[in-house]
Amino acid sequence: MTTDISGHWRGQFFYPSDTAIIPANFDVSSVNFQAWITQSGNTITGETEEDNTFSRFSDATLPAKLDGYIAGPMINFSKKYLGGADARHTVNYNGMLSNNNTTIRGSWSVADWSGTFVMSRNTDTIKSSEYQKETVLA
Repeated sequence: MTTDISGHWRGQFFYPSDTAIIPANFDVSSVNFQAWITQSGNTITGETEEDNTFSRFSDATLPAKLDGYIAGPMINFSKKYLGGADARHTVNYNGMLSNNNTTIRGSWSVADWSGTFVMSRNTDTIKSSEYQKETVLA
């Protein structure tokens, strides 16, 4: 039986430290994000939001759609940016759910870039506007 990972997650992804592939004006080593995940069977869907750290446009945040699956402790999903700040690319994530089902750690990749990420269940359940935004204290 697969653990249900539905809910609100907070995380951070880390850019590679290889300065040969990072633009000279890029001074961010990690980015915080939030994810709202819904699971049905082994399929996961949802949305993410992060601060705009890479686009020259003034949008404060970058929304994205999340689609993937979970198989035991293995989690795979893609994050497709929805055009905020003109970001429209897709990032692939592969991770492992911790034994206590509260943390996912793994790697991400897009084109020639890759890095790591970690995300943890939020102690409050906050759903996005699409899922009737509400807060339920744990």
